[in-house]
Amino acid sequence: MAVRTWVMLMLVVLGAAPAVAQDQEPVTSIYSVVSSQTQFSTLKLLIDALDGSDDTQEVFNDLGDTTSELTVFAPNNTAIDNWITVNFGTVAEALANRAAITQLLTYHVVPSVVRSQELTKDQVVSTLLSGTTITVATITPTVTLTTASSQIVTVTTPDIGAGDSIIHIVDHVLDPNGEAWMFGGKTRLQTTAEVATGTGSHGILLQVVTALGDPYLGLVTGTDEKLMVVAPNDAAFTKFVENANTTLADLLAETNMTTLKNVINYHIFYNTDDTVQGANGMSPNPLLQSAMTKWMAGVKLEMLNMEHLTVKMTAEDEWMLTTALNQNVTASILATSSGFLMPVMEVLSPTPASVTQEESGSSLYHVSMLTVASALMAVFGMVVAA
Repeated sequence: MAVRTWVMLMLVVLGAAPAVAQDQEPVTSIYSVVSSQTQFSTLKLLIDALDGSDDTQEVFNDLGDTTSELTVFAPNNTAIDNWITVNFGTVAEALANRAAITQLLTYHVVPSVVRSQELTKDQVVSTLLSGTTITVATITPTVTLTTASSQIVTVTTPDIGAGDSIIHIVDHVLDPNGEAWMFGGKTRLQTTAEVATGTGSHGILLQVVTALGDPYLGLVTGTDEKLMVVAPNDAAFTKFVENANTTLADLLAETNMTTLKNVINYHIFYNTDDTVQGANGMSPNPLLQSAMTKWMAGVKLEMLNMEHLTVKMTAEDEWMLTTALNQNVTASILATSSGFLMPVMEVLSPTPASVTQEESGSSLYHVSMLTVASALMAVFGMVVAA
């Protein structure tokens, strides 16, 4: 490397800047831009982990070289911290796994300058991680990317100059391994219960599952990779209880907790087979797959109450759950050691026994567990009174 480059790198690392004429913009590098912005403090820690190793020193040097011609997709602290939480637990644990960090960071670097206005739809871009690519999904109104694991990521701030290189800020970590990003994978993930605790909005769900005990408690605290938990938040459970004209305490005290058990049974998918029924026939179990494409056409999952729930993605790339009564609920997705947790803002509605499949329409889904819960509580009240 040229003497000027080494001097520049040392100045960058030491936080100094070379003297420049008043009418000349200071020359920067990718590393100096990352180091100067607090939103990239976690990214800087990961980059620093590359320094001092024979197999990654060249990459570290290139990031500090003002003449390098690279494109970096840079996740901010929120994106990286979330990725570290589900894959490692803590930053210290992540930094201890040097191989995973090297793989991850090199997947964020393209060995050429690619400005946003030069991108074209369906363009395939090779990364520094050998044999991997990123595909440009859309270019308007914003640039979105599809990773090797079919993950959709948005460029939130494009074209930040960094010497002869370019930085694009992205809203998620680009992960070449679908298992690590979505379904578990090769590093430590939190259990379903731990992830639900971390959201800060699923206390009632955890309280109910804990009260029900096994097998429910064992499922959410275990690590078998065959579990999907649809997770109504606290507001959804509160609304459910209010509409049932009862209280959570009364439902918890109900004999065998029948009402709450019926609710939970329609919010858990636990598959012991290798396949599930898909819209186009038998599809590989999506809980054991890395590709999101398995879900896009719609997959019918048989929940613990034996009713089906359709999981799909909308045209706007949002997760959608459709019940047997055509109740549609938008969901997000969080990875767990068992599969994933899908937070929702409604309690799903199973089909009442008195409603046939032919009668099941969107106007009828309100005749749901709310009605069942009210009826059960009325019967329970009469039994107690008697």
